[in-house]
Amino acid sequence: AVAATEETASSAEALRAVGVTYGTTFIVLFVVYNLLRNRFPTLYNVRNSVPDLNCDLAERSYAPFAWIPGVIKVSDEELMEQCGFDAISYIRLLQLGAKLAL
Repeated sequence: AVAATEETASSAEALRAVGVTYGTTFIVLFVVYNLLRNRFPTLYNVRNSVPDLNCDLAERSYAPFAWIPGVIKVSDEELMEQCGFDAISYIRLLQLGAKLAL
């Protein structure tokens, strides 16, 4: 009984350590992305800087963290029209991965 309790405690500590490590990494990278996205807009929004690739989605401009709701609200039809089938497929794959991970 004591060994099982120690094993459960060490599992909880390991899970907590992993959560802190990945959580911190996610937050740092997310903040760095938001800072770099505003500092180098042509790097993160090529379609807006090249006239031949310009589309309605590329013309949208967001504040540092205001892009998140905008990305969530984009419909599949709008993505298909502006970005193509490969973008829809990639986003669906990411959504499936998120569902499987949670």
